[in-house]
Amino acid sequence: AIGRLAPEGYDEAFGRGGSALGWTERMDRAMGLLQDGGKTVAEVRSAAASVPFYPEMKEALAYAGEMGCRLIILSDANRIFIEEGLKAMGLDHLFDLDIAQEKRLDSEARQGVILTNEGFEESGRLRVAPFHQNKDCPLCPTNLCKGRVLSDALATRPARSSPILYIGDGGGDFCAAARLEEGDVLLYREGKKWGLQRRLERQGCLPGPENGQKALEAQYPIKAGLRPWRNGADVL
Repeated sequence: AIGRLAPEGYDEAFGRGGSALGWTERMDRAMGLLQDGGKTVAEVRSAAASVPFYPEMKEALAYAGEMGCRLIILSDANRIFIEEGLKAMGLDHLFDLDIAQEKRLDSEARQGVILTNEGFEESGRLRVAPFHQNKDCPLCPTNLCKGRVLSDALATRPARSSPILYIGDGGGDFCAAARLEEGDVLLYREGKKWGLQRRLERQGCLPGPENGQKALEAQYPIKAGLRPWRNGADVL
């Protein structure tokens, strides 16, 4: 979404000092650079809404909602981008878009919840802020520990009577994957560039070039069943 709007010189300006910043700080900086380049909030929202999705993913999400499944979007993106994507797909009705961040984990609403970095408008530009401060988990970045958030979300409900289906692709999904139990299913995106698969290899539960190396991931057992996916049809 950002790349489509980036003004001339954006890459150089974004990269200057960027390596010292965390992900959310980099994204917040990107929003400021877009504004400096003359892009409006409406243009950024429109670009976010135009990001393509696998049609089968849309179908799978709609079906899960119809079946009454509890839906959670746990993402290292930001709230505004996710909401715009859901609206573009016509699936925003499945999620509570009005609930405040501090109330999302213990919401009793039947709708799904979005657990991600905060996104909001301020002084004519979009801002991005961390979901929380992670100071304890060595597996996750400072702005979001997906494992902790998933555990907190599950703790707000009675003992589970049905398994969890967790779909992930990035390295940040590994911590949440390690919190899943036997009977749950982890769909990991298959391919050399996807961080979750590489971390599962380092853990030892998948064969691959990084399997068998002494790594932090090896200390965290994976109990869920593993299923690869490459496209929306695999998930559906």
